[in-house]
Amino acid sequence: MRKDMSGWKGVTYKTKDSKGGVNLAFNAVLNREHLDEDYIIEVPKESKVTKQDLLAIGRLEPKTGSLPRFLFRWDEKAKHVNVDIYGVDGTVKKWFEKGQNGYSGHKVEQDGTFFDIDILIPSKHVFKGRINFNLALAYELIARIGLKPL
Repeated sequence: MRKDMSGWKGVTYKTKDSKGGVNLAFNAVLNREHLDEDYIIEVPKESKVTKQDLLAIGRLEPKTGSLPRFLFRWDEKAKHVNVDIYGVDGTVKKWFEKGQNGYSGHKVEQDGTFFDIDILIPSKHVFKGRINFNLALAYELIARIGLKPL
């Protein structure tokens, strides 16, 4: 998967007194109902959290450079999947996030352990499918011990 995450704005998984949190998605299974012919989809069996605390579950890459890219990512704070759009200006990103002007798909519906993804842009229905995966947690606790001299 491409490492370029420029423009990504996500949450930080780490808390004040610990290091860690969700650090891995694995056993991803995608049931594809529709994929536009101008896109390819990548869903690795395993993904690790990046240095920017991004846990990418999958992505849609256009076959040509003129179409937007999409990233499926785990939102640790909200405990669900979001889809982000790349390769577009800030106005189009806002339209996608709010489901306006023919753009939709940022908000993903959850049905138990499955996430239903349906991505539309004004010119086409990009993707429709269902994904599920497992998450792994890792925590490192930090303990502070004070000692008094005898």
